[in-house]
Amino acid sequence: MYDFKLYSSVPSGRDFVTADTLDGTVPPGGSVDINITFNSTGLLGGDFNADIIVLSNDPINPEVRTAAKLTVLADGMIIAGPDECCFP
Repeated sequence: MYDFKLYSSVPSGRDFVTADTLDGTVPPGGSVDINITFNSTGLLGGDFNADIIVLSNDPINPEVRTAAKLTVLADGMIIAGPDECCFP
């Protein structure tokens, strides 16, 4: 059996990527599904990168990293004021 812990390299306060399982045990010859969720709430347009890191007691692969990238498209809304604009 292999025990594992899951981490991400997302800076504090910018949790745009989360996992539904952060630790557990994988039976011999087995696997564990982990759902990863991306959340763009409060983020401005741009690319956001992180690593998802799995640490385990597997003697051959004690650390596995995979890249996670979220691209947030900027809102195309333009707000102008006052209520009327005049152009020459």
